[in-house]
Amino acid sequence: MKQFLVVILAFFSIGVGTSYAQIQSGGFSPLPFTYSNEQNTIVGKRNTQPLFYKIPYNGEQDNKEEKTSRFVVGKSFAVDYSPLNAGQQFTTEDGTTIWRIGFYSPNAASISVVFDEFEIPEGASIFVYNPSQTNVAGAFTSINNNSNKSLPIAPFPSDSIIIEYQQPATVTFNGKLRIGRVTHNTIDFINRSTGSFNSAEKCSPHAAFVEGVSNIKQATCLLYVTDNSESWLGSGVMINNSEGKPYLLTAAHNYEGTNLEQTTIFYFNYEVPKVDSLIRGSQEFTLGGSVLKAKAYDIDFALVELNQMPPADYRPYLAGWNRANSDLAPMVCVQHPQGDVKRVSTDNDNPLAVTYPYNDLLETKLADAHWKITRWEKGTTEPGSSGSGLFDNNYRIIGGLTGGNSTCSNPVEDYFFRLNKAWSYYSSESKQLKRWLDPTNTNVMYMDGRNPYEATPCIRYSNVQSTDVMGKVSVGNGKTGRLSGHNELQYTEFAEKFVTDTNNYLYGVYIVPFIGKYNVNTPVNVHVYNGTSSPETLLTTVLFNPKTLAYQATSQTFSQTTKTQFLNRENYVRFPNPVLVDEEFFVSYSITYQPVDSFAVYMVNNRAIDALNTAYYKDNGIWKSFTEHPYKPLASSLWIEPVFQEANESLIFYPHDEDANAILFPNPCDSEIQVFRKETNTAQFSLFSIQGTLLFTISSIENPLTINTSGLQQGIYFLQITRDDTSNTYKLIKK
Repeated sequence: MKQFLVVILAFFSIGVGTSYAQIQSGGFSPLPFTYSNEQNTIVGKRNTQPLFYKIPYNGEQDNKEEKTSRFVVGKSFAVDYSPLNAGQQFTTEDGTTIWRIGFYSPNAASISVVFDEFEIPEGASIFVYNPSQTNVAGAFTSINNNSNKSLPIAPFPSDSIIIEYQQPATVTFNGKLRIGRVTHNTIDFINRSTGSFNSAEKCSPHAAFVEGVSNIKQATCLLYVTDNSESWLGSGVMINNSEGKPYLLTAAHNYEGTNLEQTTIFYFNYEVPKVDSLIRGSQEFTLGGSVLKAKAYDIDFALVELNQMPPADYRPYLAGWNRANSDLAPMVCVQHPQGDVKRVSTDNDNPLAVTYPYNDLLETKLADAHWKITRWEKGTTEPGSSGSGLFDNNYRIIGGLTGGNSTCSNPVEDYFFRLNKAWSYYSSESKQLKRWLDPTNTNVMYMDGRNPYEATPCIRYSNVQSTDVMGKVSVGNGKTGRLSGHNELQYTEFAEKFVTDTNNYLYGVYIVPFIGKYNVNTPVNVHVYNGTSSPETLLTTVLFNPKTLAYQATSQTFSQTTKTQFLNRENYVRFPNPVLVDEEFFVSYSITYQPVDSFAVYMVNNRAIDALNTAYYKDNGIWKSFTEHPYKPLASSLWIEPVFQEANESLIFYPHDEDANAILFPNPCDSEIQVFRKETNTAQFSLFSIQGTLLFTISSIENPLTINTSGLQQGIYFLQITRDDTSNTYKLIKK
């Protein structure tokens, strides 16, 4: 079993950096909003309390016609707010200092914030929430500290938000916080309803329905960028390189400013499922922050390095590239038009090398630096598509979108910066691609794409076939309710069976309900079982409370923001730790019956009764196939899709980051934690409380070393590892 744990650590130690994060560490939460040292004097009346500051949005937004495809979604404002000059402060009975500051902006679809000064001590936490605290993002902790000393917070879906900073009395230094930018977002691109998320031009097919793009669509992501005047959306594509670094190529005009890449938020896997275009894609995989490597406005390209490689269950792909000038057709472009789910445009002709013809980008005038698409055979581009990749007939990048004129009714004249022009036209490393994509100067003309986890990739597995039709199936035959959820028969648990060739690590599951809203009084739980003919051995249970996720490489954890609505959309439920499952396993969900008809999942409704069935329900404690249903027997599959990775014992642990000498797993932990080290010599292990009290010291050569944590109270501890003259300290969280 320990060797299996090694596999997971090898892929979770991906690098050190910062992501915008809403990390919900065990035992942490904001204080009740009415709590203060003045006995409930904070009541949250946003227009009267000095706690709140109104964002000076006047209802106007620049929507000027542009040829470029940057899509403005909000207005930003430079501010200067810190605990020294704004908000409210008080101290709790245990000496914890609390700072709160609120922002409101009537009719805002969402509000986002950038800390342009961010450095907080171990033990301190930041939360973001709405006044009713029904939606909470947090906690941000010291693991978010970074070399840029900044932190972007993703758009928070409310017109009123409160930021709460908690600093214990025992910290080693006072936190440094300054909010430098707030944004009123006018378009809720993340929480669009089913009827409006599909807002891009209908002539561009969804990426899920286009053959051949399964890899390059995994390289494409949506960018959310802000400066001190507005917020906008663009597209970008991860690009392969000889060093395997998480580089992303986009348009320079997406970063028309200074240090904007440091606070960019990147959305991965935002696409519709392959089965039904009316089901909204997942927005639950994000990364935040990057470092600029090269940019040239006259070519309009920018290359950034993400602060960390997307983790395995993001299923990332580093797209290949090609520097050739001919034999490129047919062409493909994968994009996020208007911030929508991924769409595809195709052209059967070779592009033309031209000079960008428009005056909207005054600096983009280098001769023959662009590819011209004369006319798309299918699809178009739109605002929000800026920076999307143009791929050749081998699905290698040859350029990225600058702008153009194309529409569905007239799909002509789009312009992409040329990768081969950006390669080495300028000798400066900060204005070329060659130094970064081919640092050893091999002078290759092309490079194929690859999965950075190609040895043991994560896959998303589905029992739903291309000919299946997903439906909202009722019981019928005189009985009310839904076959896969609340109904008159009072069935309380439903399961989907999966059959594979090997043992696997299950990271999480996608579940797609057509009825569903988070309600603490009517919980839905997700269970994982091993079993052959029916669910047998229960492996884990988690609350079905989907979160918007952001990966934090420093701690190998994920930030989370609760999704209150999850009907008619993909919902990814991630397990706290990967679950080792047998070749045959089941994923189920259980419901309670108050109120009735509050949860049900899409299921296949067009199979013959003797066709494959993978769906089961529990009747009075006995699992039965849906083919045995007393009122509506059918062969079916529930819309549940696990994400798993083969449990490959040949992998060995080695921290990817050069500075990571050890990793603690799982962290947070329950009864024990394992310490994996690069070195194999004897080391001294000392555990300290957050107050600095030494709890124990042991010496051991074991690697990994298992430490019993069952006797520890819930909270934060520090494990100091000393060998020779070197000492490193790691945070340990006890759940």
